[in-house]
Amino acid sequence: MKIYSYYAELYSYKEYIRSLIKNEGINVNLEDIFTSFDKSILSREHIHKYTYTQMDEIRFSIMRLFIYYFSKSVQEHSFKQEDYIHFFKFIKKQKTKSPTTIITTNWDTLIEEYCERNKIKYDYGFKIPYTNMHDNACESDIILLKIHGSANWLRCLHCGAFLVFKKGEAAKSLFEDGKNETCTVCGQGESFNAPSLQPEIITPTMLKSFANCLYLNIWSAASKALREATEVIFIGYSFPIADFDFRYMLQKSISTKARIDVVLHENDNPEQTESKNLQSLFPEKRYRDAFPKNTLRFFYNGFSDYFSCYSS
Repeated sequence: MKIYSYYAELYSYKEYIRSLIKNEGINVNLEDIFTSFDKSILSREHIHKYTYTQMDEIRFSIMRLFIYYFSKSVQEHSFKQEDYIHFFKFIKKQKTKSPTTIITTNWDTLIEEYCERNKIKYDYGFKIPYTNMHDNACESDIILLKIHGSANWLRCLHCGAFLVFKKGEAAKSLFEDGKNETCTVCGQGESFNAPSLQPEIITPTMLKSFANCLYLNIWSAASKALREATEVIFIGYSFPIADFDFRYMLQKSISTKARIDVVLHENDNPEQTESKNLQSLFPEKRYRDAFPKNTLRFFYNGFSDYFSCYSS
């Protein structure tokens, strides 16, 4: 069994958002922003001139804008990039050999769209009732576990129904002019000028919460897949210390017998410096510390080069 942690696209989007903020002359960190929001809301404390209820409203609005941005980015994607083409050729070959699970923290739906274009059937691995806006009930080729939620997942604030939308429909339901924001289960729309649908994503914060049933099930499925894995491939993931929830699950679940391939950028290669102190700051050191008994292989030419060998 093979596991793939798919991170590359998330970081490019986050850097794009950071660049926009920088161009506006605002020096901020997304994690700091959302951690401040969450701390204020949980503690029911005001920050400067904003009340905790206002902080909650601002946080909620930014989450909805994330849905719009990521949905729009997928719609504008060319789907002709060689790196992704190599990756999904590899996935198509693997589905005939052994069960494949992709674990990702990305919110975008690029993987889903590439799967549909390559006739790869995917399953989100849910164990709770939900309303699916597209037919995905047939047997799947891969399991796609989105442990931080997805841009096409919304939850009704009236009945609690969990809704899965296809492509950019989630963004349209939130922002399209003249279209009422309505739950497809209970039929309730906006009340008292308040939104009725909530984006189902885990924001970049140090106070992440995975307590609801949806994320408990997804994280449980991810842990099970990792325990059964004989090979694990990390793509573009630097194994940051701050990502302690995911790090803990990886270290706890991955067998010492599993082979681990780590695919990173050339800038992540510790051999570019002779300083031992500087080398210890690179991702390779964190991987070796976390998995001292595993067979580890590192690749520093990006995931296009890595998967081109398999897809030829």
